[in-house]
Amino acid sequence: MPANLAGLRVAFLAGTLGQGGAERQLMHMLTALRPQGTELTVLSLTRGEYWEGPIRELGIPVIWVGESALPLLRLRRVIAELGRLRPQILQSCHCFTNVYVAAASRAAGLREVGAIRSDTRQTVSGRFAPLRLWSLRHLRSIAVNSRAALESAIAFGVRPNRLFHLPNVVDTHQFSPVDRAVDHAGLIRLLAVGRLSAEKRFDRLLRVVAALPPAVRGRIRVTVAGDGPLRAVLEQQSEGCGLRSTVCFAGAQTDMAALYRGADLLLLTSDSEGSPNVVLEAMASGLPVVGTRTGGVAELVDHGVTGLLASPDDEVGLAVALEALVQDEGLRRRMGGRGRDRAVRQYSCASLPRALGNLYGMALK
Repeated sequence: MPANLAGLRVAFLAGTLGQGGAERQLMHMLTALRPQGTELTVLSLTRGEYWEGPIRELGIPVIWVGESALPLLRLRRVIAELGRLRPQILQSCHCFTNVYVAAASRAAGLREVGAIRSDTRQTVSGRFAPLRLWSLRHLRSIAVNSRAALESAIAFGVRPNRLFHLPNVVDTHQFSPVDRAVDHAGLIRLLAVGRLSAEKRFDRLLRVVAALPPAVRGRIRVTVAGDGPLRAVLEQQSEGCGLRSTVCFAGAQTDMAALYRGADLLLLTSDSEGSPNVVLEAMASGLPVVGTRTGGVAELVDHGVTGLLASPDDEVGLAVALEALVQDEGLRRRMGGRGRDRAVRQYSCASLPRALGNLYGMALK
């Protein structure tokens, strides 16, 4: 039975409040729950980051619980705050905060919701892999943002009755189509968005663009929005591929909606994804997607209908798909329009209150 959101006390534990996809989904949830009368608090292991101000502007307290770098001391602080706040539910915003949530909820005697936002193999990898796997197997409710991640969790021994499919959503008012002006130079504007880190494979993007026939490559301009540890390496690779006049590394951006309005299609070349916000934002903005068939991407992009997909290691296939959309304006418009319809119908923020009511009803059983 769905929980009554009015008066329900929910605390979220966030590992960061930076500009990542999990943090954007947290903001969507808070924005959806606030008008329902839910009593909300955010506990954060970091402070002074991008979303902290907007969350406070909603009238929601943000409490820093990351003073210590030691996990046990952080856990003790989280438990102390829960004892003071007395929420009914503690919800994890990141995979790496699941361990804190699993332990703190038991110590504080409340219900919990964990998070899986990508492939479960990634979720339980890293320095604290055994603890992360323990938390997944002991969390009594887990929100999973893609069917692929749900199946992966089951393969790792998580009980299906503890998993709840909570798809990512997108603000279809903020991200909406515009009449795209014809570039008098005949240029097609490609957009790629993400952290410049290994798993996003922007090195692959550069090779795919460089593999296009010269006449096609001369018609495009690529904006890479994002920053990260590989930026200098990627800029050097771009130079080596002869793409100096084709690819612009624009760095981190705050007005994402404007970026999509200025683009003709989205290109995503990751090795690993959960349910990417950038794909939903592009679809809501009326852009077709050329991407890799990884994680939950194929759940969002209907191949041949709203975009074109290829296997991550199929760079030839990605180049062929990209060329097809660059060369055919009508195809771009048709796929972009269908993507917009799909985003509004299946992934609008309007679906969140009902979905969260069902999730919390499951958690409170």
